[in-house]
Amino acid sequence: RLLHGTGRMHEDLADDHRALKYEPRHCEALLLVAEWHREMGQPWRALTALHELSDLYPPGSEPQQVLYLTGRAYSATGRYEEAVQSFQAALDRGEATAELCFRLGEAQWMAGSTGNAAQSARQALALTPEHQPSRELLERIELARRAGQTASR
Repeated sequence: RLLHGTGRMHEDLADDHRALKYEPRHCEALLLVAEWHREMGQPWRALTALHELSDLYPPGSEPQQVLYLTGRAYSATGRYEEAVQSFQAALDRGEATAELCFRLGEAQWMAGSTGNAAQSARQALALTPEHQPSRELLERIELARRAGQTASR
């Protein structure tokens, strides 16, 4: 954890992997490995670590952060329906935040569920009215709606 902010990602990741060799069920190390892979643009590897981490908890008791990060990894791999499921489970597991609601809405939008995406973005704005990514998502949804109306005329 101390090395996480040093800027030496590859070295720090190698240290975390070494730690997992000694204690493969170490939740914090698995979470750090998943974060490193996400930050390095390796969502498939992040998913692997997150699935290993999820397996350490009884079904239905995974922490909200694990579910949120799993949703982020699924989104990064283009698996939007699975991302929606992970983000929804994260919302069901703990307190709603604007960021979580936005990520859910973004995944819903990419999965083709426009109405749900707009509802999630509005929920994010109800929690944090100045949340710019949610405002931008609502604008994209509205532009697409208008373009669809224009095309159907």
